[in-house]
Amino acid sequence: MSGKHWGIGLVVLALYSCDYLGFKTQQPVEVDNSPIQLNEVRPPLFKKCETLSEEELRECFEATFSNHINTYLENKTAVVTEKLHDTIWMQVLINNIGKVSIESISVSDSVQRSIPKIKTWLEESIISLPEVQPPYVRNQPTSTRYKLPVILKIN
Repeated sequence: MSGKHWGIGLVVLALYSCDYLGFKTQQPVEVDNSPIQLNEVRPPLFKKCETLSEEELRECFEATFSNHINTYLENKTAVVTEKLHDTIWMQVLINNIGKVSIESISVSDSVQRSIPKIKTWLEESIISLPEVQPPYVRNQPTSTRYKLPVILKIN
């Protein structure tokens, strides 16, 4: 019988000594549900915007993004037989590693008929964007969506 007691004692000793051997029970993760303050949010960044102040970061990102798309489209040739003044809406996702992708493009029928390649050109403009650093919230990379207007004005 003493052999059984010896075995039970070893099992009990092993269970209690786990804390001392480096086996730790996991603590629950604390989630911060407090409202996010504007100073805890950093927009996505292009390399050329990195040295700017916090107030200028969003402006620089938006200007660089829209200038890139405008420049890309200006270098394309479309034969249009009528004046166009319309807005195309693009929904863009920038994920937590900085990958930019188009989720949707909303083009009117008249623009699609006049410029059949417009969606392809917009997709190519996004692919050719310079490297983007992801947005951060509370010092953690995150994903964000943007709904961007692309205004077409062809006389």
